[in-house]
Amino acid sequence: ETARRAQTADIAHELRNPLAVLQSSLEALADQVYDPTPENIAPALEQVHTLNHLVEDLRTLALADAGQLSLDRQPLDLRAAVVRTIDAHREALHAKRIAIHGPGAGPVLPQVSADAVRLTQVLNNLLGNAVQHLPDDSSVRVEISAQEGGVMVCFADDGPGLPEEDLARLFDRFWRRDLSRSRHSGGSGLGLTIAQQIIQAHGGRIWAATTPGGGLTLCFWLPAVR
Repeated sequence: ETARRAQTADIAHELRNPLAVLQSSLEALADQVYDPTPENIAPALEQVHTLNHLVEDLRTLALADAGQLSLDRQPLDLRAAVVRTIDAHREALHAKRIAIHGPGAGPVLPQVSADAVRLTQVLNNLLGNAVQHLPDDSSVRVEISAQEGGVMVCFADDGPGLPEEDLARLFDRFWRRDLSRSRHSGGSGLGLTIAQQIIQAHGGRIWAATTPGGGLTLCFWLPAVR
């Protein structure tokens, strides 16, 4: 009951800011304070996109909680999926001068049984998390290996990392490492929670650890196709 009340309060808090901005923008247009030009409509449209993203995240979590997260599982080459995700984030990585190393060619890995769309969502969350939080001129090492009858993927950065007591909270709903961050700069705080739910729905596991030498490492493991 305590967790339910806290989550309701968190959802209300996340909705309040974009709704307030949306309302003020529309009121200004309705009162003819601003002309309805594309430039003046853009801030309101941006808030609609923000709200849609938040609602879709909450819907995904609700389905996962109810055990109804549908998965279209097919044999998947995890290395190829990771490479595609890195390519999709290449421009954002370049903008912050974040060097990315790996995964490169390596031994042939077993395929995993996965929903390609959902798994891409996980990979986008993990790599997007690094792009969002790492300072400029950082680096990320991506490693893929066969482990324990499955495949393990790790994103290890050399950023400021997290205190040990915060590692376990990294997958909590609405938790942000920097509480002063707004939704615009810090996201909804649901990305890693959703990643955890998707990986667990695949029969896998996901975890966070401290990178040797400093930084944060995010890993997940999926069982191989039998």
